[in-house]
Amino acid sequence: MKCQFFLCVVFQSSHVPPLSSVASELEYDLKWKHVPHVHIVKVDASDSAIADEGFKYFRDLRRLEGLKLNFCDYFGDEAIRELALGRPATSLRDIEIVLNPSVTDGAVYWLSRLKSLQRAHFYFLPYVSNRISFIRQLKMAVPRCNVTFPEAVHIGYGYEDENSNSKKKK
Repeated sequence: MKCQFFLCVVFQSSHVPPLSSVASELEYDLKWKHVPHVHIVKVDASDSAIADEGFKYFRDLRRLEGLKLNFCDYFGDEAIRELALGRPATSLRDIEIVLNPSVTDGAVYWLSRLKSLQRAHFYFLPYVSNRISFIRQLKMAVPRCNVTFPEAVHIGYGYEDENSNSKKKK
């Protein structure tokens, strides 16, 4: 199994915490005072073996703006919960989840708590039973978010052969 992460890091010379979370920012600054102000901005964890437990490491990321989780089989709704209860809830603007057999309809509750989302793309989530309701609930909770969740028509190999055979018969 191939496991790889692509990170985009931003260096920042000065940091001013938002007024709403000054106490937690001060606590965080005291805990990590020896570390320079470096922020992970984008994570591409496509085709990796990240599980629910691994999402706890995203909890303290100050400026996580983009998260791509394509072909990750080992995380589910609990992982989305970790994002919604941590710092990414206020900074995450772009999320993409494709082909995950563990994400269910319940994930929309936690996704709707990511209030800064601007783009959410989902595809082939087999345990999301009501795709239309999933989209509607997320759009109502985060109106500025562009939600895409196309219907999975053909998954797997062999469909292009089927189409070419029908053309040959005509």
